[in-house]
Amino acid sequence: MSEIPFWPPRRRIIVIFLGAFTVTLSILTVLTVLLSPSLYLQIKVNSSDEAKFYVDAYLKNKGLELEIKEIIEFSNHFYVVCKEKEAEGVYALQLLVDKYSAEVTPEPGPN
Repeated sequence: MSEIPFWPPRRRIIVIFLGAFTVTLSILTVLTVLLSPSLYLQIKVNSSDEAKFYVDAYLKNKGLELEIKEIIEFSNHFYVVCKEKEAEGVYALQLLVDKYSAEVTPEPGPN
């Protein structure tokens, strides 16, 4: 029977700490993946009325006094054109509403 090498107490504490840290980190990683909202929270935007709801909430949250001029549906998203309420014909920005996450983002490029 071979002997177990003797480790100084300080080294044992470091090894135990690193082992516990690794196990804890692994458990937290698994829980983060399992409880990630993107895995169970799937909001689908099926109509232009739903897209309008999310855009109105986005504009209100940003404090923008804009109104929706036009909504165009594409396969993966809705394209929304916003204009200023007071000014006639002055377009302010374009937004995209993702159909699979309901995320509202400004259209890439100059607005």
